[in-house]
Amino acid sequence: MPVFLFMDYEDNVLEKQHRLNRKQNARKKGKPKKRVNKKPFPVDDMKAIAESAAELILDSYSMELVYMEFQREHVGWVMRFYIDKNDGITLDDCSLISRQLNDVLDVKLSQLFQDETESNSNIEFPPYTLEVSSPGIDRPIKKIDDFIRFQGERIQLKLKKPVEGRKRWKGIISDVTSETITIDLEKKTISIPYIFIEVARLDL
Repeated sequence: MPVFLFMDYEDNVLEKQHRLNRKQNARKKGKPKKRVNKKPFPVDDMKAIAESAAELILDSYSMELVYMEFQREHVGWVMRFYIDKNDGITLDDCSLISRQLNDVLDVKLSQLFQDETESNSNIEFPPYTLEVSSPGIDRPIKKIDDFIRFQGERIQLKLKKPVEGRKRWKGIISDVTSETITIDLEKKTISIPYIFIEVARLDL
């Protein structure tokens, strides 16, 4: 069974900034409003900072970052980390990593927010929910080392670009190189460029 820890940090740095902005806007209530087109916030930058921070923290506890995603869902923006270690992840592990990640990201994302708003005052950063869990039985496979580790296992693939007219494949990993993943199907094998893979998961 996967171990999940759902953490909604209402006091993360982006939520604090939103509260400050609301207070400042309240002071200007009597002034005529000027329509301003908000520009999208740098999702890729936030994701890269968070992923790098998580890997450093996890390395110090002999854990690994299996996969990280930052996306908009029905509850709002969610920053989700899947973590693992040799003898398995516990709830205490998830709680420990969540607390440390929250502290580190408060500092690092605060600096990103400051840098971006200084150069573009129209940029808008949303609050987010931080979630940490074990990968579960349908473990995402992201790194080439993971494909090598699970060679001989059955996987599901969703591709960014079609291969032989299809974007979804299921098969057994038979070979892994730095550029391609080869899977055995019932009657043939197929090699798929690594850069084409959008999502890969164990099919158990």
